[in-house]
Amino acid sequence: REGIGTIYGSALDTQFSGALVITRSPLTAFTLDVIEAQYLGGVIAPSFEPSLLPAVLALDAAILLTEGFGSARMSTAIYQFLDEIEGRPATLDAITPDPLAARRPELIVNVPLSPGERPPEPDFNTRIDVGLPVRLARGSQAGAGGVVIGLPKTPVLMDNGLRVDCAQVELVTGERLMVPLANIEVDGA
Repeated sequence: REGIGTIYGSALDTQFSGALVITRSPLTAFTLDVIEAQYLGGVIAPSFEPSLLPAVLALDAAILLTEGFGSARMSTAIYQFLDEIEGRPATLDAITPDPLAARRPELIVNVPLSPGERPPEPDFNTRIDVGLPVRLARGSQAGAGGVVIGLPKTPVLMDNGLRVDCAQVELVTGERLMVPLANIEVDGA
C-alpha cells in the first residue's frame, strides 16, 4: 500500500520472495532495483517511463502495466478492484503484447466457490448502454472511470475530422465527454 520502495531493507527480506505486488505509483529505476533485490514474482503498476524498458525486460519478475508508458498513477477504480482481491491466489501473465496476436497480458484471480458451484460464464456480448460503468482506454483522460449517460444515434464529428460512433460519458469528476466507442473499456465481470 505504501509503495515498493518501502519493502527495501538492508537485509534480504524473504517474505516477498515470489510475491505478486501492486503499486499505485509509476515504476522507477529504484523500484526496479527493489523488485530484483527482493526476488518479487511480479508487479502490477500503472506505468513507467519508456527509457526504463530495457531494464524492465531484463527483470526475472513479470510486470503488468494498467495505464501504459509514462508517469501516470493507477486509476482509483483499478486500485480498488485490486485491493478487493488482495490475498487471493492469482496468476500474472505479463506477455509482451503483439498487435497481431489474440493473447494479451492478464491477471487471473482465483475466486472462492462453494463445492459444486461454477463461476458465471463471461458475457462477451455486453452492450454499451446508458448507466453502464466504463473506463476510458485512450486519449487525454485514459484510465478515468465514468458512466455512460447518452448514446448519440448518429456518428459524432471528432476534433480529428473523423465521424465515429460515440458514447457520452460522465466521469467520476463530473466532467462530460463524447468518447469514441473504440476508446471505451467495459469490466469483464
